[in-house]
Amino acid sequence: MSEKSFWLNIVRYSDLRRLRSEPALQNANIPVAHGDDNDPRYPSKTTLRRVLGFIVDLALHWGIGIGAFLAMKKVPALEKFADKAWLGLFLGFLLASIVHRIFVQRLVYTTLGKAIFGVRYIRSDTGGPPTLWSLVKEWLFGILRFLAHY
Repeated sequence: MSEKSFWLNIVRYSDLRRLRSEPALQNANIPVAHGDDNDPRYPSKTTLRRVLGFIVDLALHWGIGIGAFLAMKKVPALEKFADKAWLGLFLGFLLASIVHRIFVQRLVYTTLGKAIFGVRYIRSDTGGPPTLWSLVKEWLFGILRFLAHY
């Protein structure tokens, strides 16, 4: 695996803390990629936590979009945009999603939903935090995966 070739895996914080506090696993079949299936360094399952975290994050993003929609309908200074309030819903959601899932996650290594359920992204090559570009790609591919279902 080249240094620039990696993907993001979701792991539990408890596994990361355990890795920092315990000596390296000895005499174990440790895969090259961090966080792959059956990686003994990250034994905890994350599927339910990942789904629940996504739901919380999605609700947050929609809430901000709805807030922008209502502001464009109800705030007197924004009344001239009331007929385009649907645009506030869409742009509010989009901006919240981009800022939260890319920039906030880059700064604190997780989103609100993932943090509540104790998971975060790691790089498959180093086990370290994701890069800004990897988060941008993950966000874009997430949108494409969502659109592919509909």
